[in-house]
Amino acid sequence: MPRGEASVTHLGIKWQGLYYTSETAVREQWFIRARATRTWKVSVAYDPRNIEMIYIIQPKGGIEACHLLEKNQDFAGYMVEEVQDYVADRKLRKAEIKTDILQERAEFMAQVDAVVKAQENLTEGAVSTDQSKHKRVKDIRQNRREERERVRKAEAWELAEQPSTPRKIGSSSQSNASASSSTVESRKRGFLNILKQTRKSDEPDDPTN
Repeated sequence: MPRGEASVTHLGIKWQGLYYTSETAVREQWFIRARATRTWKVSVAYDPRNIEMIYIIQPKGGIEACHLLEKNQDFAGYMVEEVQDYVADRKLRKAEIKTDILQERAEFMAQVDAVVKAQENLTEGAVSTDQSKHKRVKDIRQNRREERERVRKAEAWELAEQPSTPRKIGSSSQSNASASSSTVESRKRGFLNILKQTRKSDEPDDPTN
């Protein structure tokens, strides 16, 4: 019979992806020991035409039959090659499923990144727009201040800095000044005449008259 190697685990004697048990394994609590400590290897022989049973090769000679556990009874009567194909196909499907899951996860993360990036762009655009609006308002205010300053300076120049026009001698202004001076002198002379007349009237009459 062909030989191979099986592993004693806490789930059973594992060989070709299937699990077996034996009287020695139950009696010596192999599965409990494997859970508490670690797994170990045992040599087995098998019939390639029927995988329902395998045989543990005893260290001191002899063999012990191992039977499929209840959970693997669906494989009873299968050939070794059929089980090997099944196990290989199952591994392949698991790998494909894992690949699909990883692919879906990668696509999902890409979508999340795209959404986050779009949101960041919208936020940056809003901030840029707000900054542009703020700058436009600031420029308008600055232009208004500059315009008011320009107008103020222009008006101050017109009021305070009007050039004077030279006046010629004998101009109307001088004539007016002369006329005003003549009027004052005339008023003085008239006042003196009145004063003189008043004094004369206050003097006593001449007795010789």
